[in-house]
Amino acid sequence: MPPEQLLAKLPEEVALVGDGVLIYRHLIDEMTAGRALVPVATTHQLRAVHVCWLALQAWQTGSVQDAAQILPTYIRPADAELNLSAKQSI
Repeated sequence: MPPEQLLAKLPEEVALVGDGVLIYRHLIDEMTAGRALVPVATTHQLRAVHVCWLALQAWQTGSVQDAAQILPTYIRPADAELNLSAKQSI
């Protein structure tokens, strides 16, 4: 899915993390008009501390949810899935 299509489908407020955020930052800023929370650059290689930081941001703004309601949206399959698919197609 092209980044423009994904950004057009985003909900009202969303936190964006990962390598793609750094690549498409200009497009994210342009298309989301402040609806997207983009954490500091060091959070784009996810670690537990970064998830905690995102949770703190949500708590400070009063948008706390039940943990079971928070679901990631993956843009593409994980590298392991891609590698497995490539091996199976040989």
